[in-house]
Parts: sequence; structure tokens; C-alpha cells
Amino acid sequence: MQQSRTFSSRSLMEPAEAAGLSARLRERIFALQHGLDRASAALTSKATPKSIHEVRVAARRLRAFLRAFRRDLDPRSVKQYRRSLRALTRDLDEAREADVTRRAIGQLAKDGRGSIRLEAGALHGGVAEAYQAALQRLRSRMAVASWRRRLSSLRRLSMRPSLVPPNDEPASMIIMRRVNRVRRRLLLALRDAGRNPKGLHRLRLKVKQARYVLAGSGATPTLSAELELKALQHLQDCLGDMHDEENLRQSLRARRMPRRATRSIVEELERRKDARFKEFRKFRNEMLERWRDLDILIAAKV
Repeated sequence: MQQSRTFSSRSLMEPAEAAGLSARLRERIFALQHGLDRASAALTSKATPKSIHEVRVAARRLRAFLRAFRRDLDPRSVKQYRRSLRALTRDLDEAREADVTRRAIGQLAKDGRGSIRLEAGALHGGVAEAYQAALQRLRSRMAVASWRRRLSSLRRLSMRPSLVPPNDEPASMIIMRRVNRVRRRLLLALRDAGRNPKGLHRLRLKVKQARYVLAGSGATPTLSAELELKALQHLQDCLGDMHDEENLRQSLRARRMPRRATRSIVEELERRKDARFKEFRKFRNEMLERWRDLDILIAAKV
């Protein structure tokens, strides 16, 4: 039982075959780009909160992989690739944030019977309208030829010969080294985590980076790896909720609305802060416990 809670530094890195580094990297980039292509096609066909989310996740998985292995890729090509991916996700940010706000207000504005409280009706209607407007702007953006050109450009970047320089070194140890570097950086950040919202947001980005790199490494799934990824998912979700609620709290304070329309929602968000932070500490401590055998990585700086 104890062994299943501990993660070996090799738990995600058991390659099926001894491939060269460049071949392995190109294989993983193709696979991640293919996932982005599928998600983008679904989004272009019908823009929904789910399809928007799936494109954002697919693009960020690819960006995380390119960042983790940037030393092994052509600097100019990988910089252009990552910049194009960032532009794609930036175009989706408005609709995603509007949807998060709409759903959060929809839950927080309800009374004990599940109906929207009278004093919050205008606020609830306003965020619903803002979401529909953001969604329509996104649909209009996707309807023009430049959107299709952008998606085609990303596919071409993934196949650019210069992106992955020739390297016949065995892939397994190099990939393990890059993955462990991501783990080590997150481990240090977890140990130093405080309560500052900006610091917790930066930590959330590191958790995402680690999770996406570990999941995107292409290793054969093991029980240890699945447990590690699940723990990172819990930590990411918790930090994501904290980030969304902090943004919503600040947004409501800045809105020009009668205080009674937002007071109960802001008070509820304030009450949640301590509970969310306790939940974060719980997940953080569990992650540190699971990674206790990675202390050697701190000293070795691999």
C-alpha cells in the first residue's frame, strides 16, 4: 500500500522502445498537434463552453511540452510556434472568462429554493448577456479566413523540419531529465507557497506545466503515474477555483451596481477564502508527501 503512494522519478518514463531523441520529440509534437486539430475542428463547427475549453487545454498542453523541451528544439521555430499557440488561446480568453463568471454568478445568486434572488436579477442577466456577446464575437472571428489560416499555420509549424534538430541520443534519459526538472521546480514552488493571490496564480501555472508535461511525455501509463497526475489535477482544480473566485470578487467590487446586488455574493466569496486555502494546503501537503522521494532532485538539480 505504501509503495502505491510514492512516486519514483522513473514512474512516468518507461518508454516502449529505445528511440532517438529527435524521433521521440517529433512523435509527441505530432500527437499533441493532432489533438489540437481535432479540438479546433469541433470548436469551429460549434462554439460551446466545452469546445472552447478543449481547444485551450490542447493548446496549453502543446505549449507546455515545447517549453519543457525548448533546449532540444530549434530556438526560432519553437518561439514562433509557442507565440502562435499563445495567440490562439488569447482569442478564447474572453469567452472563457465570461462563461466562468456567468456560471459562478448563476450559483452564488440563488436563494435557498434554487431561484435567482430578486436583488441579483440584474447582475445575473448582465453576465449572461456578456457571455452571449463574447461568444458571438468569437464566432464572428472564427468565420473569417484568417482563423483557418491560423490553424493551418500551426499544423505547418508542427511539421517544419527545422523544429526538431537531428539528435540520435537515446530519448528515455533526456526526457526523464526534462520531466524531473519540471517536477523539481514545482516542488520548490510548493514548499514556498504562501497566501498571496498573485503568488498562488503563478503556482497554478507551474502545476499546469508539470501536469501537461507529465501527461504529454508519451510514457506507458502506470498506477504510480496515474496517481501522480490525479494529485496534480486536484491541486490544479483547487488553485483554479481560488483564482476564479478572486477574480470574480475583484470584478464585483469594481462593478457600478447597487451594493445590495453584490453584497451577499461578495460575502459568500469572502467566507470561502479560508476553506479554499485549507483545501489547497491539504492537496499541497499530499503532493509533497507523494514527492518525498524526489528530494534528491533538489540537491542534484537534474
